[in-house]
Amino acid sequence: MFDKRSKWQQKAMHAMAGRYGLTDTLNKHLLVAGVVLMLVNIVFASRVLSLLSTILIAYAAFRFLSKNRYKRVRENQIYYAWHMKRQRFWQFQQKRWRERKSYKYFSCSNCHQKLRVPRHKGRIKITCPKCRTQITKKT
Repeated sequence: MFDKRSKWQQKAMHAMAGRYGLTDTLNKHLLVAGVVLMLVNIVFASRVLSLLSTILIAYAAFRFLSKNRYKRVRENQIYYAWHMKRQRFWQFQQKRWRERKSYKYFSCSNCHQKLRVPRHKGRIKITCPKCRTQITKKT
């Protein structure tokens, strides 16, 4: 039995040779979205949800079995950059919310740099560290 198992493993390794075969960020998110849509489809029974979940899971399988590694890596890089941009935005919004009683946030009118200043200091001159533009604001 051990011998048959090793033959099966060798066949599987041979079949996967040269394939992308990675569960990168895009593949993980595609699979999670597909499974979540399947679960929602169980409750609402919609053909659209069923089709969409099948497409997402099939695309993840296609990416996993693809031999064009360069394209799959490039797709993941593009998705990862897009994903991180959204994640940084939400992290900044959470930080602003946590610090809303202690700090006030402004944007530089010249370069749009985000500026954080302490609250309850009255009218103050704020100098942008990036472009050295001075703005007067009430905190």
